[in-house]
Amino acid sequence: MSAPTRVRATPPVAPAPPAKLAAEWDALATRAGADPFVRPGWIDAWRAAFGSSALEPLLVRRDGRLVGVLPVRGRLISRSPTNEHTPAFAPLTEDAEALCALAEALVARRPAVVSVAFLDAAEPALAALRAAAAAAGYAVAVRPIHRSPVLFLDDLAAWEATRPRRMIADLRRRRRRLEERGQLTVTTTHEPGALSDLLVLERSGWKGAEGTAIADDARLRAFYAQVAGWAARRGALRIATLRLDGRPLAALLALEEAGALHLLKAGYDAAFARNSPGQLLLQDTLRGAFAAGLARVELHGADEPYKRVWTGAVRERAVLEAFAPTAAGRLAQAAVARGRPLARRAREHRTSIRRGRTNA
Repeated sequence: MSAPTRVRATPPVAPAPPAKLAAEWDALATRAGADPFVRPGWIDAWRAAFGSSALEPLLVRRDGRLVGVLPVRGRLISRSPTNEHTPAFAPLTEDAEALCALAEALVARRPAVVSVAFLDAAEPALAALRAAAAAAGYAVAVRPIHRSPVLFLDDLAAWEATRPRRMIADLRRRRRRLEERGQLTVTTTHEPGALSDLLVLERSGWKGAEGTAIADDARLRAFYAQVAGWAARRGALRIATLRLDGRPLAALLALEEAGALHLLKAGYDAAFARNSPGQLLLQDTLRGAFAAGLARVELHGADEPYKRVWTGAVRERAVLEAFAPTAAGRLAQAAVARGRPLARRAREHRTSIRRGRTNA
């Protein structure tokens, strides 16, 4: 008979997780066939770039073995370590029992607000978190974030036969025109140094004009550089580049994990926009995933038109927010209804507490 499941929170993690915990965490992710975004390497890169508060991993152990991890940040508002640069997130668990234990442990900390974002609405994690919060008396709201395209890989010929004929013919024509100008090649590397080409290409377009490119933000540069280095050491990094006579026209950053290719960032040379180098590279990347025998390609982000032409399947990404049956929880819930962000609500609540103590 197995020992009962034990849940505990480690002390807040400011630096990288201790080596022993990180190794256990990684081993659990491998056993679970999890996405890379719940591994300690990704979480640590995110914390280093964006974390304004320490992370506190909730751990589930059974017979001494780690079977569940849920990193959270903040006490008054317990949030997932996620933002717009997070493709997906969920508690990392080996089985349903560990998932329920983590969900219950999260609300047992009695935060005023629980916020876990980028959950797959169809996966058990959302249902488990919702059930645990509701059982603890929390008011629960689930809001959609976006619909994230995913391509399930089966038969290459059947898939290509269902793509829009006009688009395929147009891409074939654009590829031919580029080939008339020189040698067109596609390479895929595991070297993080190749990220530099992608950053230059991304900046050449509208993101560069608006100042929103990765290269324009020191935090983003550091984040993606750390992610690339970490993924390269694990053998998960894939940077594909389309070149014309050696000149980079488009580049794509991806991670390969547990039979899936996760597309993270892409850029193309705006001077060649009429030739659609980004779509040509994406087409080659998807064909390569079929040839490699992968199970799926996660295109991530919103279901923009350039992604929808490649697949009709999507994942509904959502954020769960739960509000405690306390004055602080009700205050935060009312603030949500008025559209104020969670961070501002937390500051206002802390101010009200300080004023209350002063007046007392």
